[in-house]
Order: sequence, then structure tokens, then C-alpha cells
Amino acid sequence: RFAESARSRPGLVGAFFIDAVGTGMFLPFSLLFFLATTSLSLTRIGLALSAAALVRIPVTIAAGPLSDRFGPRAAIVASQLLQALGFGGYLVVRGFWPLVGAAVLVQVGNSIFWVAYAPLIFAIAGAGEREHWFALCTVLRTAGLAAGGVIAGATVALGGKAGYIGVAGANAASFVLAAVLSARVRPGAGSGTAADSGGSGPGARAERGGGWGPLLRDYSFLGFVAVNVGITFLALAVPLALPVFLVKLLGLPRWAPGVTLALNAFLVAACAPVVMR
Repeated sequence: RFAESARSRPGLVGAFFIDAVGTGMFLPFSLLFFLATTSLSLTRIGLALSAAALVRIPVTIAAGPLSDRFGPRAAIVASQLLQALGFGGYLVVRGFWPLVGAAVLVQVGNSIFWVAYAPLIFAIAGAGEREHWFALCTVLRTAGLAAGGVIAGATVALGGKAGYIGVAGANAASFVLAAVLSARVRPGAGSGTAADSGGSGPGARAERGGGWGPLLRDYSFLGFVAVNVGITFLALAVPLALPVFLVKLLGLPRWAPGVTLALNAFLVAACAPVVMR
């Protein structure tokens, strides 16, 4: 039954894969891209990206109610279009504040995506399919990141600075294509809630009820969130800091970060089933 459900939604499968390929192309080279295309120092680039990341915190809090109101599909499409604008802006930014502005669009879009991602899966999945859909999306994302890293590594190795620009442009285009595919997704048998209908109606309000109070009093859950914040910082250090370390400090070829991140994605995909069992 799940196989039929997946085959009936090639747009969603394609959107998640293309989204991941674009991210995998740019992420290993993000800091190196700005070092190659702007006159900003590594410290200023890091400060600009960090300032943009801080904007993500309040946006994440607001993204949930917005996803409830307009539906997770609309939120996913909006997130991908925002990221397309941001990555397109990366092609023309040369100063500190324009970089902050473009990075804010990317961060806001990425935040909305991860808030709406799970509700969209719940909206399309039928009974007993949700675990399969989450597993499939994880595999698609891991494979897309690996493929994007290899493609970008080859592009940068062959094209130098022009290769960096090509990678950023292709990434922006990939988000536009992913948004078009996401917009074609229709809810399925598992969408008995208002997850994709805009979240209106008394049933939807009752299901969402409770507000922030019970959540903030759930100390076990808050501890779990705090641990995940730390894990996220560590996880982001790999694609952001490792490429600069490999190229600038170790003097490895420009294609090395893409191959390294692709190998990392392959190991994640290979080891995850073992860990899950």
C-alpha cells in the first residue's frame, strides 16, 4: 500500500530529492563561496551568517501557527521560494549587510520547511504509512545531499570561481523547481485533520488546543529540546566549518569538501538502519 502511495505522489518524492540535491551542492562550499566572490573576511562572513541564524529563532516559533493556518503544503512552497530568493541574492551580494539580508531569507525559508515538513507527511500518509514516508524522505534527503556534494565538488574543481557561482545559481533554481513540484502535492487518506486545509474549523482547533502553557511545563520535553539544540550546533559545524578547514588550513583541493560531505552522507545512510534496529 505504501509503494502505491509513493508512486502516486512523484511530485513530493521529486521535490524532497531536488531540495536536498541543491542543499548538498551549496552547503559544503558556503563559506568558501563568499570568500571567493566577496572581499569580506572569514570573520565577517561568519558574523553575517550567524546574525541571520539568530533571526531563525523567533521565525521558528511563529512558523508553526502559520503552517496550521495556511496548511503545510503552502508553507513548504513558501519556504522553498524564500530559499530560492536568498540563494539568488548570494549571486549578487558583495557587502556585509546585503549578505545578512540574503542569508535571512535562506534561514527563514529553511526554518519554515522543517516546521511544516512533518505535518505535510501526516497530511499525505494513510494509516500505517507514516513511518515509511519518514524513512523514505530521510533516504531521499541523504542521497540528495550526497549527490549534490559530488556534483558541486566536480563543478568547483573544473570551474574555480565560476564553478562556485554555478553551484549557487543551480541551487537557487533547484528550490524553484522543488516549489513547483511541492505545489502539486495533494493530501491523502491520512489527512483527516485540517493539516492541509488551512487549519480552520472547530475540529482542527480542538486538535491543536493546549497552547504554550502545558508545553513549557513539560520539563522532560524541554530537556529533550535543549539536547537537540546542542546536537544541531554540532551537526552544522561539519558542513560549515569542515570545508574551510580542509581547503584553507590543510590545503586540500577545492573538490575535497564535496566528496567528504558525500562520504559522510553515505555513512549516515548506511549506518542509520543498523542504529535504528
